[in-house]
Amino acid sequence: MSAIVPDDVRAALPPSGANRCRMLRGLKSIFGLLRARKAIFTNPAARILAEAPGAILPMPLNVNDMRRALNSTDPVQDLRCALSALHGLRSGQLRLLKLTDIDGARLIVGDRVIVFVAPVRERLTAYLNHRTARRLATANPCLFTHPRYANGTDPVGPRFVYARLGPHLNTRDLRTDRLLQEALAVGDAKRISEMFGLTIDTAQRYTGILGHPGLNDPDTFTRPDHRDPRRLHPAQDDAVGGKAFAAAPVPDAPRSPQSMERRLSGVVSGGW
Repeated sequence: MSAIVPDDVRAALPPSGANRCRMLRGLKSIFGLLRARKAIFTNPAARILAEAPGAILPMPLNVNDMRRALNSTDPVQDLRCALSALHGLRSGQLRLLKLTDIDGARLIVGDRVIVFVAPVRERLTAYLNHRTARRLATANPCLFTHPRYANGTDPVGPRFVYARLGPHLNTRDLRTDRLLQEALAVGDAKRISEMFGLTIDTAQRYTGILGHPGLNDPDTFTRPDHRDPRRLHPAQDDAVGGKAFAAAPVPDAPRSPQSMERRLSGVVSGGW
């Protein structure tokens, strides 16, 4: 081990990317431990630098997975998916929601005041009826509860959130999909940051994809494709899910937030 020099470490590392960073961190840790135990005199990886891998571009979800979750007969899965997919709530926010956070057609989440769209209101009503029928005597103030937590006031655990969303879905990807759709509709990082409680830098991660060449190339940007129901607008020549829709190309100019909400809510209530 003492014969290993920095050139040997460089030769063993992958040329670039996340694998190079991970391997280098591991080697630095191993050689650091060996040096601390005086098995070697110097750490040959100590002065080797690796560029951080490029940021992963946000990608929309497979719309079929979202349809299955939003068409579920389980009102818990139905509501949780709708809150994350349409209002961009995180897993922790879903777990900590309380019944008192609901004020009519509004939801108060920290500093955000969210006005429910119609599909979410319908699913919320169905879930509250289900909750009342199943857990009349619970003292738990949380919106989402479980028999294990019925006699206390603790929120459900993270595993319960992911387990009830269904396969291939999690709140992080649902939120990412919602933010990306808003970026495609608005294209304004400041508005997105105010609407979803993000920093400007985080919002720019989503608006920065607007110029990506793959947006207009279905071979490289396949989720959702150009027949994704969330990219359709009302017409009279094509029926999807009981409502009339027609395919619309991805526009060059940013859409308004009102068109985003109308498109999302229309598809959820009609086809999802």
